Amino acid sequence: MAGLAGLGILKSAWSQPLFMKQIPAPNGARAHVENRRLLNFAEGRIKLAAWERQHLHECEVCQAMVCVFMRQPV
Repeated sequence: MAGLAGLGILKSAWSQPLFMKQIPAPNGARAHVENRRLLNFAEGRIKLAAWERQHLHECEVCQAMVCVFMRQPV
C-alpha cells in the first residue's frame, strides 16, 4: 500500500500531526523524553515541545530510541 500512496491514489493518515500537546519541561536536570512521546514522534503523530527537541539533539539514549521506533515494521 505504501507504493499506492506514493502514486497519489491513497493519502497517508500521517501527513498531519494528530495533536500537539504542550508538555512542560521536567524539574530534573537530565530527565528523558517519555518513550510514548518518542514513539508518537517517530510515527509522525506529534511534534515535540521545545525542551524535548533540544534534549533529543543532546541525548544519545533518546536518539537511539527514536531510531528503534522508526525502524519498526508496520
